[in-house]
Amino acid sequence: MKLVGTYVRGIGEGAYYVSLPYYKHALEAILGGEPYPGTFNVRVSRYEAEVAKRLAREAGVRIDGCGELGGVWVYPCAVEGRLAWAVFPDESKHEDHIELVAPYRISEALGVIPGDRVKVELWGPEVWPIAVSIWRRSKRP
Repeated sequence: MKLVGTYVRGIGEGAYYVSLPYYKHALEAILGGEPYPGTFNVRVSRYEAEVAKRLAREAGVRIDGCGELGGVWVYPCAVEGRLAWAVFPDESKHEDHIELVAPYRISEALGVIPGDRVKVELWGPEVWPIAVSIWRRSKRP
């Protein structure tokens, strides 16, 4: 699934959750490295966001909630050709955003500022093991 959206700044909520030990450790196991403490937000249409979330629910990796913390679905993707993971929290204030995480600061690696258009490609589940293997060997954004 290929999407083109607009990079937008979040409200800091993603940084809070990614920094919590529970999510941080779970994401680290999936990403193969410590996640950058924040999310990279891409505004797309509500329809595209819902289709992407449905894809993640069908073939993504689930991080269950813990206590009062909600769960999240994680799905591999590329943003401007760089490996990242789309995260879909059970509860989100953004119906028209896709949030991405990576073990690097995505905005810095891409050299983008809010308002810039970016391409996101959500990969099929068959690509995930290959993508993770390549990422773990390269250790670079």
